[in-house]
Amino acid sequence: MLEFFYVGEVPVMILISVFALCAWMLSILGNYYLNPKGSLYLTRPNLAHYVADRTELLQRAKDLFRWIEAGKLKLRIDSVFSLKDASEAHRLLESRKTRGKVLLRP
Repeated sequence: MLEFFYVGEVPVMILISVFALCAWMLSILGNYYLNPKGSLYLTRPNLAHYVADRTELLQRAKDLFRWIEAGKLKLRIDSVFSLKDASEAHRLLESRKTRGKVLLRP
């Protein structure tokens, strides 16, 4: 999601999340907004670049679930579908009307 605000007459853009943006959108944003401003760029985070090995990955996963259990991390679940309704879940995602995770249950 992009948020814009103004500092005086200058529009400032904050990129809150790039997870949902497709490649052509990133290209347009980079070329239109960032390139003229200098050495600014967009990245698409990848978990593999932030963990050293499987042991660290498992420890981080344990921490994550511990935070959820303790209420330190809130999950935003938009919809839950049974696996047989996966096509309906997919249509909902394609509509871009979700405000959280869409889960499939077996």
